[in-house]
Amino acid sequence: MPASAESGRAAGDDGHVMTWGKWGLVAICFIAIVASPFCATAEKVARGVLIIDEFSPDSPFGRHFRTQIHSTLDSKLADRYSIFSEFLETGQFKISDYESAFQAYIKSKYRNEQISAIVTLGSKALEFALQLRNAAWPATPIVYATIDGELEDESIRPPNTAGTIAVRRFQELVRSAKLVIPHLKEIVLVGEPLERQPLRHHYQQDLQRIAKDLKVTDFTGLPIAELQRRVATLSDNAALIYIPIYTDKSGLIHNPREAFRALANVASRPIVVDSETFIGMGATGGF
Repeated sequence: MPASAESGRAAGDDGHVMTWGKWGLVAICFIAIVASPFCATAEKVARGVLIIDEFSPDSPFGRHFRTQIHSTLDSKLADRYSIFSEFLETGQFKISDYESAFQAYIKSKYRNEQISAIVTLGSKALEFALQLRNAAWPATPIVYATIDGELEDESIRPPNTAGTIAVRRFQELVRSAKLVIPHLKEIVLVGEPLERQPLRHHYQQDLQRIAKDLKVTDFTGLPIAELQRRVATLSDNAALIYIPIYTDKSGLIHNPREAFRALANVASRPIVVDSETFIGMGATGGF
């Protein structure tokens, strides 16, 4: 269960890769910390911000996300604070009791810390944090960033939470592919199966609608070697859409960026992506 902790005041970059509003989430986080109860003592205890990330520690987007929160708090918050990061890594771990064991680990690890705010990245991380909060810090506010469109309905948002939602649709990836291939007839999907994809569960419904107009070839879950063989001989009217690969049917665990590079080196057709962290590695573009 990898974790990292950052304390005090640290410099960060300007956060331009932040896909969700640059200031929106961190402003809410700042307000949550300032507004949270604080017991005066002879020596102030640093307020804690616990970030629960749905992804792995080496996710480029996650790193920028945490840097932006840290650098903004650094410039706005006069009191001492500590930032702690934990990673669910839902793409890698499928053990049935994993989340309950992880929750017990976090409760034990931070039992002596004052957690003033919980920040979550991803819908699964939010679900996990809600359960964790009920068990460990009932009054602590949660700030979320997610792509779960259901939370757009304010009436179903959990109490004492606030955040930002970025809604993206698979149709936008198809639109990007059509800019490159005007006579597009086939979408070839490669990556982790959608039911196991962080932040992309809703693509399944989108694909059902797209399949009425385009041929959809599903190569998700295949071993890298087999994928390389298949994507090297695609039809002229096809486009590849890549979503991250974490594991495959053979049981191997992959780094999504390296898996992408392995496919881009042999792909016979343009590759469209939904994350800017793959741009510059062989992707034609995306949304």
